[in-house]
Amino acid sequence: MINTDILILGCRWAGISAAYHLLRKGVKDVVCLDSDTAPGGLMKTVELNGFIFDIEGSHIIFSSNESILEELLSFLSSNDIKSYRKAFI
Repeated sequence: MINTDILILGCRWAGISAAYHLLRKGVKDVVCLDSDTAPGGLMKTVELNGFIFDIEGSHIIFSSNESILEELLSFLSSNDIKSYRKAFI
């Protein structure tokens, strides 16, 4: 049995973000559970045959809202690469 003040089901971006904001607001006891073996949902890094691959990360960290983008990138500290596209349909 888990004894906690707040239990978050799903440790994808929404769950991780909720836990992060609750901790910033002073909630001390937050537990995030996920059915996968690691948090992050579609955003994950895997190692295969000695090579490291980022899966879906570049697709998910995209927003035209600057405050949301800054919040997402703050999780990465300085471990990010920025690229800009000029594609139009």
